[in-house]
Amino acid sequence: MVAIEVRPIPASDHRDARKVCGPWCCARRESGIILDVDADSRDRWSALAHRNRRLCSPVDPARLVTFIGQLPVPPAPYAVDLGCGKGEALRLLLAEYGGNGTGVDLSARMLSDAGGSDEAIDFIQADAAGWRPDRLADVAICMGSTHIFGGMAGASAALVELVRAGGVVILGDGYWRSVPSTEHLQAFGMEAGELTDLDRLVASVADQRLVPVAVQPSSEAAWDDYEWSLIRSIELWALENPDHSDVESFTSRTRMMRDTFLTWRRAAMGFAVIAAIKAPRTGAA
Repeated sequence: MVAIEVRPIPASDHRDARKVCGPWCCARRESGIILDVDADSRDRWSALAHRNRRLCSPVDPARLVTFIGQLPVPPAPYAVDLGCGKGEALRLLLAEYGGNGTGVDLSARMLSDAGGSDEAIDFIQADAAGWRPDRLADVAICMGSTHIFGGMAGASAALVELVRAGGVVILGDGYWRSVPSTEHLQAFGMEAGELTDLDRLVASVADQRLVPVAVQPSSEAAWDDYEWSLIRSIELWALENPDHSDVESFTSRTRMMRDTFLTWRRAAMGFAVIAAIKAPRTGAA
């Protein structure tokens, strides 16, 4: 099994729900019922909802493999994945190019499902926002976890410092295909400013001494597969465990997500994977 190193986690991080799951996990109400908002409840819900997924984002694995294969990654790279979840994006990259890597995530539950016989990856339970590798990486990944850094601009600024000049940064984040109404956003526990459009999303990467070289928006089919896999995992678990203390809050949250996905999120929300190259500093060799 892959050893998981546990680093001390500040108490404040346990209370920060957005370091546990992204904006589409932040629903707060359903039919007047206040949903659990503590970070541990969200972490339990997220781990259970993603139990049948290796990639914890609305991304088609086959398309991601093709995307990764187009990038200027050297043979046998050293790669890091911040907010790695189960480490699947890192695994796919190393399967393509060889090498080794480090995956960092706050959730012990996600990391416990990242095990296996792959000795090329070290997993660390820690706050990715404060973690640094012991050497510059060839590739840095943050897929669906940019909220750890306050959004895409913050994640880009953090990851550019972790890779060598000419290194590759791969980021995945949500964006607005169309901005929903204030009423919809408030009911879901979001603000319009938490996401932007695709143009500005890519621009926020380019602002950080990074040169975007590939963008892959997720298809509607990938979104459908992702959302319904989460819904199905929770609903089947609830049917199998009707007396569990989490059933009411978890099914309320999940049905809120189902209803908002069908009524507005499917049309309004997009997700894109962006790859960029770290440009050398002016005058650098």
